[in-house]
Amino acid sequence: GVELYNVQLGNAPSFNEDFLSFQKASVQTSWQSIIGGPLKVDIHIDGLDLKLARNIFGQGNWDDLKQRFQASQAGDASLFAAHTIHLSNSTMTWIDPKHHQHIRFENLALQTKPFEAHYAGIEHLYHPLTLSFTWNDLTHPEHKSARNLETKWRLHRNHEQLDFTKMLVTATMPHQPTTTLSGDLNLSDLQSTP
Repeated sequence: GVELYNVQLGNAPSFNEDFLSFQKASVQTSWQSIIGGPLKVDIHIDGLDLKLARNIFGQGNWDDLKQRFQASQAGDASLFAAHTIHLSNSTMTWIDPKHHQHIRFENLALQTKPFEAHYAGIEHLYHPLTLSFTWNDLTHPEHKSARNLETKWRLHRNHEQLDFTKMLVTATMPHQPTTTLSGDLNLSDLQSTP
């Protein structure tokens, strides 16, 4: 396997601070996977600090990375499958000054079990996912709450539909009863349009 420590990735021009950093990341795979494919890996990331932001013109600090990724995906998709993704002790920040939004997801933890990250005409099964974090709206600190999500998800092979089933969401705020939401969710028309 491969381990990386104290990595930083700079931001796009006109954006401050780093785009992301993490304290430790490890990627492990088996020799059988390397020889026979598809490449199956276990990914563990600890101490991720991800900052997503839009400027007043609506440009995101991820736009250039998105363009590079789309260019790299031209043609046939490479065979790649992640057996486990484990995220711990992490933080994600969202900043949009035009809409006066400054939200931080603290104590972020995510774990998902085997899922296919390539789409070769296979109708994929649903995959378990658990997510927990503290919602901290820095413009409205009274809304700070601990939230948990448990669900199973499936991305359809045409990339245009994402399903969540048996979804259970809980939110806990100080001095307030716990709020619970359950059900299924379907997101369609995921393909970006010009």
